[in-house]
Amino acid sequence: MKTSHVFFVIGTLALLLGATWHPTQADVSEDTTLGTLTCRIIHPDGKVTLLHRILPLLGIQFLLAFFDKLREHPQQIPRLMGLLELSGVIPGEMNKDFNVRVFSYGQGTVYVPTFDKSNQMNGFFGMMFKPIIYNYGFQGITMVWQKKLIPPAKSFWKKLGRQQGIVIGFRGLDIQLQHDSITDTHLMLGKTLVILHQDFFL
Repeated sequence: MKTSHVFFVIGTLALLLGATWHPTQADVSEDTTLGTLTCRIIHPDGKVTLLHRILPLLGIQFLLAFFDKLREHPQQIPRLMGLLELSGVIPGEMNKDFNVRVFSYGQGTVYVPTFDKSNQMNGFFGMMFKPIIYNYGFQGITMVWQKKLIPPAKSFWKKLGRQQGIVIGFRGLDIQLQHDSITDTHLMLGKTLVILHQDFFL
């Protein structure tokens, strides 16, 4: 799966959402500082494609506007996941191990596993335990869709505000944005084996 294909999928959905953002002249001319985009594509077989780019504030703001559109239109998230399945980024419906779909977005601190020489994700206790740990502030949102073997066959839950969680066995897109003018921002979109979540009701 080529990295360019992933961004084509995301760009297509951005057009479907009408995620237009019009920068002001001040946005364009006054702030020339640079930030970073780190995108990890964690494939169904556990291999990882890493993309790291330096972006101006304008590029960071565009991506934040797109992420906010996804937050405002959650009904579009399953559509995006369907496109990612067709593109081979996340496991398809035939893979019954990955039956939890997750969208998690917020500002705060995040731990993402490192990589070994074979470009596989490492974890705390070996290759089978590969956690992504997040801790968001007041603007955090996590949505989970899960299929179950016993009724009800499907369940959905959503958490808003301050929260933290651990995702184990994640497959999909993991994106981090960093810039001096914003709190570090994190987005996860894909499927996982397990999600352990806690919110603070604050």
